[in-house]
This record gives sequence, C-alpha cells and structure tokens, in this order.
Amino acid sequence: MELWDVLDENRNKTGRVHERGKPMAAGDYHLVVHVWIVNDNGEFLISKRTPNKPWPNMWECTGGSAVTGDTSLSAALREVSEELGIQLDPENGQLLLSRRRDGFDMPDFCDVWLFRQNIDIASVVLQEYETCDAKWATKDEILDMINKGEFVIFSDYTETLFRVALKDESVSKAWDWEAGKSDIWLQPSEESYYLMNRWKQQGFSKLLDFGCGLGRHSIFYAQNGFDVSAFDLSPDGVAHLNKWAEKEGLQIETYISDMQQLPYESERFDCLFAYHVISHTNTEGMLRVVSEIKRVLKKNGEFFITLCAKDGENFAEGAYPLIDDNTILITDEGPEKNIPHYHVNLDDIIQLFSDCTLLQVRHTDDCFFDGKKQNRKHYFILGRK
Repeated sequence: MELWDVLDENRNKTGRVHERGKPMAAGDYHLVVHVWIVNDNGEFLISKRTPNKPWPNMWECTGGSAVTGDTSLSAALREVSEELGIQLDPENGQLLLSRRRDGFDMPDFCDVWLFRQNIDIASVVLQEYETCDAKWATKDEILDMINKGEFVIFSDYTETLFRVALKDESVSKAWDWEAGKSDIWLQPSEESYYLMNRWKQQGFSKLLDFGCGLGRHSIFYAQNGFDVSAFDLSPDGVAHLNKWAEKEGLQIETYISDMQQLPYESERFDCLFAYHVISHTNTEGMLRVVSEIKRVLKKNGEFFITLCAKDGENFAEGAYPLIDDNTILITDEGPEKNIPHYHVNLDDIIQLFSDCTLLQVRHTDDCFFDGKKQNRKHYFILGRK
C-alpha cells in the first residue's frame, strides 16, 4: 500500500494521508516529481514504460509520486534509484520549477528536477513492471518522439528545461536570497500604493506578482483585497512567501517558474506588477518575457514594470562585461552575482510595447543612497494591453 501526504491548494501539508488508487477529495493535492538527467554531451537519460503500464511502451523522464515523509528531493532520488538503479548525487540537482496541476483525476504539485551527471548506460538496472529500456537521447530526438506520440509529456515546461539544461544564455536567473537578506525586500515599494488604489478603482481583482521575490508585494496586494497569484524562479523566495501568507491567513497561489514560460492560461489577469524583475535576462529572453506578459493579461488589462536604463552607471560606464548589445553580467559578490541585466532607452521601450498602450513612462534616478552619491537609473512603465 502506497500512502501520500495530502497537501492543500497552497502546498501546505494537511496532516492527512491518501492511499494511492483511491479518489482524492476535492481540494486535495499530492506531490509528484519529474527527474531529468543530462550528461556532459547534452543528452538526456530517458526510460521506456513496460507494456503492462498505462501509456505502454512510451518513453519518458523518470518520475512518480512522493510517498509519506518524502521531501521533493528525496522523492526524486528515490524514484531514480527504484526505476533505474542509479544513485544520483544530491549536489548535482536543481529544482527547475514547480507547478500546481488541477486538470487530473489526482491533482498534484509537480516539481521538475534537473540533475547533471554522467552515467554509464550499462549500469542502469531496470525495475520489473516499471521500465523495459533506457537510453541517452538528444533534445531533437526527444522533441521528435513527442511529435510522434512516443513520449509521455504532461506539462509545457520542455522549452524551459532545454534552455536551462543546455545552458542557453537567454535563460532567466534567480536572486540568491541568502546573500541578499535586507528588510527593504520585505516592505512594499512606494509605487505599489498608488497602483493598489488605481487598480481597485478600476475594479481589477486578479493580480499577478511577476517575480515575487520574498513576497512583499504579494502580501500587500492580498491584504488589500486582490486575488493574487505569484511566481519566482527562486525556491527560497517562494517558500518564504508561502510561510508568510500562511502566517497572515492569506490565500495566494504560488509557483516556482521561469518568467519566460509562465504556468498560467492566456488572458487570466486584470493587472500585472513586476518590480525590478524582468531585467534579469538578455535581449532574446526579454522578447520572450514581454510576449508572456501580453499573453497572460486580459484585454485592457494593465501592467507596471521596471527596467534598467542604459544611462545608469552600471551600463554606461562599462564596469561589467557585455553579453549582448543591451545586457551586462553582474560580477560583484552578492545576490546578483552572475545575473544578467538587460538595459533600455525610451526608444527600446516604445518598440518592445508597440502593440500596447503606454500610459506613462518615468525615467528615475536614485542619485543618493547608502550614504553616498549614486547613478542608478531605471524606467518605470505603466501600460495597457
């Protein structure tokens, strides 16, 4: 008998357990892990399902349900050990993203893990009644199998997976919150107060905190009556928000996700708030981010975003290496080390949002803080889809 920990809609353990094979109660969830293993050749270790299983003889990544007492990581390690006889090094793994999936008979939270490890295919030990073959496959081979209906895929995260696994430089980068703890990241920004009143007056309800960090704006908007959804690429940031929301008695939908491939249906949100977030990519990535912003907003929905300005000291003075014509890589020690920063001027903004209505663009200069003169310039952009 296999037992699962029952989770609520915010991923909190309820203290109850569920027996696999029995129907789940409405509002109950469990944890599922998908485990992708990539080697130094850019190939992925995939396995073939046995003929006795649902979706027989189809290829897939390793995965399964967490059992009672599992953490997400321990579930990933256990599933690979059981199905392939392989012991993964926990230090080689990263939690790529997490999504709540409501469209199944057994609703779940799906954690996608990526491990970088070279494995001799001859060392694979197939689990009877579970797997009947295993092999290394390239991205193109996997995509071909998906197109032919030969690969089991339940989520739309493959684009993000391949970008991260194959080290595409357009991938977004998350803050290191352990290196960046400060009370400033727990207080709502000045602009959020104005926008809260503006959007309430317009009857907006569904708000996306786009790159929530530790959750300061998610909490603020939820406390002021908005139906808030939030995501961030940092598991630590999302975990902090979840604990904060639980303490405050607030219902906030959260995901771990890349901003270039959002886990939301199109035209879901009335308004979108992205404060010092979307610059953390390069030019190619920015085009994807802006496309996603437009996709998830309702018609006539509004967005507020900030972008780094090209006339600020970081970009204009050439202190950091250029990734492309618009992007530098921060090399200083701290929470933003090795994080790309995309920069714009006014013409760039007009071009990026040429099919939207720009309501206001402000060019800001944080010229004095931390006890000294500074030259940190941004654009604060309010627009309508």
